[in-house]
Amino acid sequence: MFAIIGGSIFGLVIAFGIWRVNSALSPRNQAATDSTEEPDKQNAIISVAEPSENDVLGASPTAISGLTRPASLVVLSGEEHDYLVVADNKGAFTEDISLIGGINQIVATAFDKDGTSGEQKLTLIYSTEFAKPSQAPTEAAESTDSVRQKVQEKVEDALNSPTAYLGTVTDISEGSIQVKSASGEINQVATKDTPTVIQDGKSPKTVKLADIAIGDFIVAMGYRNGNHVLSARRILIVTPPDPTPRKAIYGNIASVSKTGITLETKQGDTTVTVGTTTTIYRVKGEAFTRINLAALEEGNLVAAAFEASGKNTARTVFLIAAE
Repeated sequence: MFAIIGGSIFGLVIAFGIWRVNSALSPRNQAATDSTEEPDKQNAIISVAEPSENDVLGASPTAISGLTRPASLVVLSGEEHDYLVVADNKGAFTEDISLIGGINQIVATAFDKDGTSGEQKLTLIYSTEFAKPSQAPTEAAESTDSVRQKVQEKVEDALNSPTAYLGTVTDISEGSIQVKSASGEINQVATKDTPTVIQDGKSPKTVKLADIAIGDFIVAMGYRNGNHVLSARRILIVTPPDPTPRKAIYGNIASVSKTGITLETKQGDTTVTVGTTTTIYRVKGEAFTRINLAALEEGNLVAAAFEASGKNTARTVFLIAAE
């Protein structure tokens, strides 16, 4: 009797397992899986390779490089200026952009030939305290040793690149500060090396490490070890930055008025206001020529970087001239 009962239970388990496998491999479930993955593939048309999120940079301008679809237009929007670059036939792009001291929110937007767009946002920290000293060129050693040395230098450079933890202070102990990022991640900041602490404001000033309080929003800059603990060299006490409203669009001008332009894009018509602070360029090849609103006409192909709030005020308009 026990053998019969045990065999029956074993058979039911096997049958249930086979049903689960067949169910998972059925065309309906496969189609559902494909439908959930496809939007990500469509939107991921741009990837910034360097620098990385929360990198600390000691020089401005700095190069932004990445990959997108071949021959796509890429608009890079920094804190104060906007840039336009065309990716090469392999989709690679690079452009030098200016940074401001402290937190920089960069918006990279790519547009392919069909008008499909993709966007990636990147936060960078600029501090001249982390400027790398120039190194004198050295003579090459034996080929094998030279290659090994270069590989070792790249590994060491990656490990020693300064980075930052941004977030709200949730705990303070002797030699350590706990920081909670905007995404909820908890990070540890070591303060044993007595970092310089700057209180931001109209007149930034140096304060004591003990002046940092729970609830403060800080930018801790330094070097991270293998346990992801950041050894802080410099800490900024700042106001939490709001997410940037900067956007970019690309399309043909549907209408022009005294105050702005309406663009016909793949996502629909968008009207942007052209004000006294808007910069307009005619772009032909690598030449950028400053022009005014009167030079824009219906049918022109343009890319515009604007503040997506209120009147959608344009910061920069690029008129793409035919070759």
